[in-house]
Amino acid sequence: MKIVEMNPNGNGKTSGGKKELGAAEKWLFDTESGEVRLKALMNMSAGQQGIADLSEFKTYGSDAEKSYGLDIALNRVFILGNIPLIARGREDRVVIKKVETFDLEIYNKADKKEMGANHIETVKAKLAEALA
Repeated sequence: MKIVEMNPNGNGKTSGGKKELGAAEKWLFDTESGEVRLKALMNMSAGQQGIADLSEFKTYGSDAEKSYGLDIALNRVFILGNIPLIARGREDRVVIKKVETFDLEIYNKADKKEMGANHIETVKAKLAEALA
């Protein structure tokens, strides 16, 4: 038996979280056409959207059959970085829209659920690197 500290949500998981990026996060921080995808998405005009097919995430280790979960992972990064983007799952693809300004109220409850401390640290480091 192993005894560990519970996180404030009380779900039994260790409080630190994972130290590696998930498939959606790896996709977001990877480069395409010589530019980090996150930067390309941020450079869109308000009202524009990027569309990623579910198959694009498979390269990064996702075995998702539907986009639900991938959009949540992306939105958690956007929330952490106060980035004016929002992702929504559409069966076999994820649509990422640029909004005028960052507004926490546009995200769902699942999007707002906090990541573990270790994972926050990992994502913040990648955000800083990608936006430098």
